[in-house]
Amino acid sequence: MTTTIKAESPATGQALPPAAQPLLAWLASQESAMFDLLRQVVDTDSGSGHVAGVQQVAALLRGRLEAAGIAVQTLPQPGWGECLLARIPGSNPSAAGHLQLMGHMDTVFPLGTAAERPWRVEAGKAFGPGVADMKSGLVMNVFVAEALARFGGNASPVPMPSVTATVASPRCSASPAPRSSR
Repeated sequence: MTTTIKAESPATGQALPPAAQPLLAWLASQESAMFDLLRQVVDTDSGSGHVAGVQQVAALLRGRLEAAGIAVQTLPQPGWGECLLARIPGSNPSAAGHLQLMGHMDTVFPLGTAAERPWRVEAGKAFGPGVADMKSGLVMNVFVAEALARFGGNASPVPMPSVTATVASPRCSASPAPRSSR
């Protein structure tokens, strides 16, 4: 049985073209893998300045992207960890615009918080350090990038000249890392 996912463009409110259905169906089929990756990154302490934890989160995200055939550049950020830059090249010269997926890997939580408050799901809600800000967003970005790569990049139902995913190590701190990795 084939499941049809109806979706609307958040920008226009118009229904997405039928050609988008395979991409959306693939994303829906990845729910278990998304939760698995989210559990792994939430259960990793990655507070601001905890370089090893940020690098571990980066390794998990990079691993998923590279397994999908997406080239990932690692940009070391001394004292903060590293930033990831993944690009899905465009192949549709008539497409306008550019899709930028962004996020940060660090949290405000001190070392040891992941052990004290590990990943859990209760009544359909996920809990754990950084689950909402911003680790679920990172997982979403990784799977969206993978879906766009699998379904033709800018030849996908959402045409664009290229897709770039930037994952920074520091969040709202005074670190220059996000600015210097552009």
